[in-house]
Amino acid sequence: MSRTLIIRLCGERFYHCVEKRENYSLYLFSPENRLRKGLKWLIARKPFDYSVLFFIALNCITLAMERPSIPPISFEREFLNTTNYIFTVIFSIEMVIKIIASGLIYGPDTYLHTGWNVMDGFLVIISVIDLVTMYRGPHSAAPINGDSDAASRIFSMLRVFRLLRTLRPLR
Repeated sequence: MSRTLIIRLCGERFYHCVEKRENYSLYLFSPENRLRKGLKWLIARKPFDYSVLFFIALNCITLAMERPSIPPISFEREFLNTTNYIFTVIFSIEMVIKIIASGLIYGPDTYLHTGWNVMDGFLVIISVIDLVTMYRGPHSAAPINGDSDAASRIFSMLRVFRLLRTLRPLR
């Protein structure tokens, strides 16, 4: 059924190209690709998991430091905002490494076939959206009003779900 749909929408030539690259990660990295092999090797090592768990623990500590009464212009707010940037970058890199190593959707053992990775991917996307909405500069095209501030606060509150990552060792 999906074969017929792809052929109808994109053409048979496109389908055959996709079919040939079925085992490729993101249809770019073949199973023999050196980068992909290296990243598979990396994610199979315990130190990789331990370092991710270390950053999850640090992230939990900084999330515990959050409270509404922190003045917007203070060292503590600047520290928490900076650590938010750092953790978002670290977890985004982890997600990209796992996606390149195992693929995103198609194939066995891909990134989105594991419930923990689905949750992690969702949290990374929420974190990136939170950073984008929180750090609109003074020359931003987005209007700064109550609605945009409310959206920013909603994404900031969703950061609390990062604490679910602490359950990862239980898998």
